[in-house]
Amino acid sequence: MDTVSLGGLMTGVVAALVAAATLVWQIRAHRLGGRRVKVRSVYSIPIYGVEGDNPLRGDDQVAITVTNVGGMPVVVTGFGVRMGRSRHAHNMAVNIPHEISDRLPATAEPGGVPVQVAVPVVELRRAHDQGGVRYRDMRPWVRLGDGRKVFSRNPVPLA
Repeated sequence: MDTVSLGGLMTGVVAALVAAATLVWQIRAHRLGGRRVKVRSVYSIPIYGVEGDNPLRGDDQVAITVTNVGGMPVVVTGFGVRMGRSRHAHNMAVNIPHEISDRLPATAEPGGVPVQVAVPVVELRRAHDQGGVRYRDMRPWVRLGDGRKVFSRNPVPLA
């Protein structure tokens, strides 16, 4: 193999590596630059009052937290809990949010403060007791301004 052929081969290999790296970079930038959210649910016990005084304990809630991990603002317009595993399962939507919930529509800025909404535990327990829905089959969700419904990574944290 002569020097010219070897040089051409080396140039081709370097060009292919640069093209592959550029493609990976573009895919990563596209994924991080869009509207991406993480939705989680945790058990929450609201406490009211001044520190040191006798605090008042509120009704237990399941807090649904929406964190923006993308590069563009995301608007949360609604939330609820899917009752069952099937795609066509019933949903429990919350029409009158708890006072610890952020008022909707709420905007989650990239890297900013998460949006948090709450579902009363008493309603989830009622669905479990009267409707026979298992807690592990209850999946919180949020509705975004672009029409998407994003489900929590975890079911409601009740047992």
